[in-house]
Amino acid sequence: MSSQQLASLRPHDAVAALGPMYDVHDKNHLPRIEACDHELQNLLKYCKKSKNKMNLYVHTSLQNVAALQSNIRDMRNQLALFKEAMARQDEIFQELKKVRRVGPSYKACLAEVVRRRECMKLYMGQVSPLVGERDWQFILLSDRAVSCLLSF
Repeated sequence: MSSQQLASLRPHDAVAALGPMYDVHDKNHLPRIEACDHELQNLLKYCKKSKNKMNLYVHTSLQNVAALQSNIRDMRNQLALFKEAMARQDEIFQELKKVRRVGPSYKACLAEVVRRRECMKLYMGQVSPLVGERDWQFILLSDRAVSCLLSF
């Protein structure tokens, strides 16, 4: 045989040898690849559905977080207002505490007035020979004023 015949037989033999390989691929491998492709398509659909559900959940969660942050901000503002109101109330109550002490202070002052009156009477008793009748009327009026204050 010549070299041309050998060269022409070899590609023909190679093509003839591909026939059984093609049959194996056509009957065995191709259906398995198509089944795998079908499973991958189903997996892709499932992943898309899961991704959409997850996106919806994340979006809803972010909306909830935003609403909670808004509530927290409002609470902070209210807390600042309450602190300011409490400071004003504290100032007012400081004034009331001062007013509360007025009663005992007034009683102590009245006791001091009575003590001084007694001292004045003692002094006036010592000075009475030197004082005229007109001045005694003033002393009697002051006694009435003190008794009125004591009844308060």
